[in-house]
Amino acid sequence: MHSIADSPLGPEVSSHFNLDSHGLIRVRQRTRRFGFEVQVQDLQLQPSLIFGMARMDGSKDNARFAVRLELNSGEIWDAAHDTGLIGVLDPTPYPGREEPNHLRLRWQIERAGDALIPRLHLADEEFLYPAVRLLDDAPFVAFTGHDALELESTAIFSASHVWCLDGMK
Repeated sequence: MHSIADSPLGPEVSSHFNLDSHGLIRVRQRTRRFGFEVQVQDLQLQPSLIFGMARMDGSKDNARFAVRLELNSGEIWDAAHDTGLIGVLDPTPYPGREEPNHLRLRWQIERAGDALIPRLHLADEEFLYPAVRLLDDAPFVAFTGHDALELESTAIFSASHVWCLDGMK
């Protein structure tokens, strides 16, 4: 993980959250799918998390996907476009559910022409998130953040994986 100097979400987020990069990928016209997955190690340490992917070439377009997860309430907020509440994590335990103190976060984004269609997975649940347009090739950064400023990101996030699958032309 590497600290992100310029927040892909703006200065108000970077002033309240420690943001770290988990890798860069290049999304091309022939890219079919790309994504990012990370494991949260200890939910008790942390009240708020940021999890996302964003275009990183200085373009002013809205090709970014990010959520803020309030662990105290389970609320999931749009952090990239500030459109409001996306959903709430179901706290009810059931057989096969992940350990209550661990949480898997995953973005899976499909490219269909100029549309980027995201799927957000938190634990065993899937949430809808708005699609955006991407007209050209662009670098994307995968990032996480937390507001426990006294903690290192490695105390919270582990086992990250960033991927990009290109089709044949």
